[in-house]
Amino acid sequence: MKLLDILLENTIEYRVKFTTIIDKDVSQGSASYKDLDDAKKFFDGLKRDPEVYRAELEKVLGADSSRDMAGASFTGGTEGIERYSNPATKGKDQGGKDVKDLTPAEFDMRLFANSRIGTMGKRGFTSKDGTYKYLEEATSLNL
Repeated sequence: MKLLDILLENTIEYRVKFTTIIDKDVSQGSASYKDLDDAKKFFDGLKRDPEVYRAELEKVLGADSSRDMAGASFTGGTEGIERYSNPATKGKDQGGKDVKDLTPAEFDMRLFANSRIGTMGKRGFTSKDGTYKYLEEATSLNL
């Protein structure tokens, strides 16, 4: 068995997690792939979609006894590969656009990015499908 095969044998899958904002409606989703190339292709497609607020490509690892330390067993986890944030979330001093040059959808992204949990609902953001749990929790707590 090759060393690369040994190192990769505890990789269960590659997962792409993403958040979209469409007309102030926030949704989250994910997709899982066995092959890194397929996951990367999907992730790159998300980066071109103007409705994607952020996305993350990660490797999901299974249990690995070679990572056990001090009597604690490594039962699995994730390892980040690449992250993406919509450029509309960046201010002018961070290399982004000036507020007056943003489209309405880009302005919503900027507004969402600069909102604290608990103020998003007051600013008109919703999660109609309930997938963005942080917004729903804050709304139900009346923060």
